[in-house]
Amino acid sequence: MDQLTIVTFISKTETLNSFLLTLADNLRFSVKTVKMIIYTDSALDEAVLPNNDILVRIFPNTTKYSRILDSLNIAETSGIIYIDNDIKPDIINLQKFIEGINENTDIAWGYIGTLLHYGFMSRLITVDKLLSHKIIRPLLWSLNIGISIPGQVFFISKRRFIKDLPQFDTVFDDLTVGICAKQYGYSIVRYPFYLGYEKPSCSLPALIKQRIRWAKGFYQSLVKNRRGNMLPYIIIHGFMYHFLWLPVWTAIGTVCLFSLPAGLLFWLVLCVCVCGKKWNLTVYALVYSLVFPVIHLIWFLTLFFIMGGLIHEKA
Repeated sequence: MDQLTIVTFISKTETLNSFLLTLADNLRFSVKTVKMIIYTDSALDEAVLPNNDILVRIFPNTTKYSRILDSLNIAETSGIIYIDNDIKPDIINLQKFIEGINENTDIAWGYIGTLLHYGFMSRLITVDKLLSHKIIRPLLWSLNIGISIPGQVFFISKRRFIKDLPQFDTVFDDLTVGICAKQYGYSIVRYPFYLGYEKPSCSLPALIKQRIRWAKGFYQSLVKNRRGNMLPYIIIHGFMYHFLWLPVWTAIGTVCLFSLPAGLLFWLVLCVCVCGKKWNLTVYALVYSLVFPVIHLIWFLTLFFIMGGLIHEKA
């Protein structure tokens, strides 16, 4: 990889992440051309920009996906890496990740972790991230039925996506990009290390609001692909991310019918497997398995009401 553009997105309440500038400076020792595009809702203080290789695009009140489409048109390099501004990037792993990408790579990503947080809700969300990022997504892609990518940090090849990425707007950018990669059989690199860490939400209202937004994005994906060959993959994605608890609790309940201690032990083992080496999260994983089915039901009810016309959503 000798050409790269770093693209990031700054919301109204954020300032430019200095880690991204450090990453760009470090990459210039191994990558011939490194540029940056910053999308903001309002003007950015030019004093924070160290050189002329940084382009600021003011796109108020627009989705991340519309900004991704714009970046494909204006990026001057063959490779583009998208990094959310609120991510704390692992600069060492990102450098290794980028150095391992070649001209034949169409899309690539790694794991996204969560910053250590001590709030009760944030720890439940950390468990949720472990389940989705370390188990569900890798499993689906390994089975060749994956369509979701970690939208916080990912690399794409401009030459492929500029012609194939759908030209409509959506709030589900990561799923839309992943569907495109799956549909056109892109070459994929999945890096088995953490590329960055995000701060988990600390409030129940924020979590519910996020799930409602996800339901709207999922509906958009269903509608846009209702006549295509990607529809079965989208349905599988929805089940694995939002209804996996059904077969899991069915299995636990079945074991409990024969032996309550064995059923409880089975439940504990599953939670330990989700947490991996983060043993201190095991108790939260137990609570998560009880609480998050309700959150997933909110996602389903939102989707149900949208499909039934009780909530209007422009697809």
